[in-house]
Amino acid sequence: MNLPRLGMLIVLVLATACGTAAEPPASAPGGKLKIALSNSFIGNQWRVEMENVFKAACAMPPYKDQVECSVFNAGNDVSTQSRQISNLISQGVDGIVINAASTSGLNGVVQQACDRGITVVSFDNTVDHPCGVTVTPTR
Repeated sequence: MNLPRLGMLIVLVLATACGTAAEPPASAPGGKLKIALSNSFIGNQWRVEMENVFKAACAMPPYKDQVECSVFNAGNDVSTQSRQISNLISQGVDGIVINAASTSGLNGVVQQACDRGITVVSFDNTVDHPCGVTVTPTR
């Protein structure tokens, strides 16, 4: 699966999952879903392109009228990424896409997100907590 398709898939999964919750998500003003990308680091061209594809997917119809997207980078530091995700939970995001700095180091904060009804999708460097959705593209 190429990078643009992965970005579209992730936004689609989040928009669908957030829209089917038992209780309505705490959407952004205008009824848009708030979706954040939590990236462990931005240290290579693939990561730059991954962020660009995420932003582009969020800006494409029909998603541009349905989602409000944000991107956070943790500098490859698990505690920074955990704090960023915790802040996103406090802000009431509807979905978090994670490219993790650690497979198990984010499990606590991922559980907090799931407990709040926030959809969590991890890919590339995935988290191993069972409450989130894991996307592993094949080549």
